[in-house]
Amino acid sequence: MIGIKSILRPGKFWLLFIVIIPLCVHSQDNIKNINESSSQIDQFFTSLKYTSTHSFNPKNHALWKTVTVTGFTAICFLGADFEFKEEYVWEKHYPPLNIPKYMSKAGELYDNPGPFYFTLATIGTIYGSGLIFDDSKLMQTSKLMVHSLIITGLYSTALKIIIGRARPYMGRNPHTFKFLNFKFDSGYMSLPSGHTASIFAMMSVLAGQYDSYLIKIPAYSFAMAVAVQRMENNKHWASDVLWGGVLGYLVGSSLVEREELQETSFSIQPSIGVKGLGFTLTF
Repeated sequence: MIGIKSILRPGKFWLLFIVIIPLCVHSQDNIKNINESSSQIDQFFTSLKYTSTHSFNPKNHALWKTVTVTGFTAICFLGADFEFKEEYVWEKHYPPLNIPKYMSKAGELYDNPGPFYFTLATIGTIYGSGLIFDDSKLMQTSKLMVHSLIITGLYSTALKIIIGRARPYMGRNPHTFKFLNFKFDSGYMSLPSGHTASIFAMMSVLAGQYDSYLIKIPAYSFAMAVAVQRMENNKHWASDVLWGGVLGYLVGSSLVEREELQETSFSIQPSIGVKGLGFTLTF
């Protein structure tokens, strides 16, 4: 017989859904909720499809961005990865002005409680505020955050398995790989940084939804603090957090872009009424 502790293990967490979902379906009052959930699932897969075709399409991003990211990645792989580890992890130097040290402390606000609890509190607060103040944009922002986190998680996990890069604490050089790591060996799931990807996805949605530097600067600063903290804790190489940040930014900003296109799009449809024919303008 499977015990309660066994069921609650992460690997068997899915069993809870097999038990809970049928119990919920029995209630006639929940039919409306089920239909709404189905709609939410459809919206998620639409978001997933959109990010897969737009996030990584060079036509949607300026050439200078592509060149900059490619250049920084090359520099990191050619030597900066090891130098960052030597500077921050071994020698504990934090130039300039100890800024990376303070950023790392701020980044611990995300890592110490754990990404799950941090994101749950953040998204829950935003959604709850939307309900309290009847603010549809806040609720929309929370929905986009959830989508961005799940999609980014799918992409980053797939890349981690395919690339199989050794983490810094494994004692290997930055060019050690165990490709197609289907055994999910955590020591070889360094690239890209999942923590950095997820926080950049969330902060990119927040910064994209509100066109104010009072939101954009703190949002991206906190995301960068998480990236520095992952390097300082010897969990990731510099290029890991670079690509994690790029991945999260691309997914988050693409979802915001898609939402803006839907809001500004319009269509003209013929309509038939009691008084005759006409047209309906939707925008």
